[in-house]
Formats: sequence, C-alpha cells, structure tokens
Amino acid sequence: MCEIREVQPQDPAVLLEAEHAVARVLAQGVVLPRVYPRLLEAMGTALHWDVAAAWDVGDDGTMACVATWAADGVDSERFEGATRVLRLGRGEGLPGRVWRLGRPARIADLAADANFPRAEAARAAGLCCALALPVRADLAAR
Repeated sequence: MCEIREVQPQDPAVLLEAEHAVARVLAQGVVLPRVYPRLLEAMGTALHWDVAAAWDVGDDGTMACVATWAADGVDSERFEGATRVLRLGRGEGLPGRVWRLGRPARIADLAADANFPRAEAARAAGLCCALALPVRADLAAR
C-alpha cells in the first residue's frame, strides 16, 4: 500500500515556505546545472515530496534528467537510476507530456498510466503518484 502525503494547495503557509525556500536558493546565484539539486531539495523538503527530478532538453532534441533528489528514508536508488538513463521525446512519459503541453500535469496512479516508462522502478520505490511542472524562465540568462 502506498501512502500519499498530499499537501493541499490552499495551505498558504506550506506554499509560502516553498516559495521562500526556492528564493533562498536562487539568491545564492544561479549556475546551471549546479543549482538544480539545491532547488529540488528546497522544493521537495518544503512540499513533503519523496523524490524530485529536473529535466532538460538536449542538443539531440530529447529530454534527459539532469538532477535528482530524494527525501531521507526513501529507497529511490532504482527509480533515480532509471530516471537518469531515460531519454524522452515530446509527449513521452510525464516530463515529455509536460514539455508538449506546456503546463503542469499529474498522475494520480502511476500503476494505471500506460505512458510512464519508469512505472516498475516507481513501484519498487513505493511511489504511486507524480507531478511535473514546466520551468518557463531561462535561468541560464540570469
């Protein structure tokens, strides 16, 4: 059985803490890709996530994972490994779906989603739902 720790979007204190955590990281300077692990940790900790990953589009036109983070006590080694070797096209998997749509997307039940290539590794890590958010700002330009 998978425990879902869901933060309600109407909880302004949690969202404000997440915003402040991200702002603290960005205030230290933005150098890609080195800032991704710190951003993932800040967001993941504030929002009580189990695992987080940052994806970027490469010169070959595919999306690849550039950083991962996992909460203490989460056995995500297999999932993170599967994530780091995966290359996705526009529309493939959750990250590719968000890339194609240009807006956030979530999967309420990973086991039931036919377009989630890392489903087996996610199940082994105890993950059962997922959320992906597009980053629209060009952080490299700052």
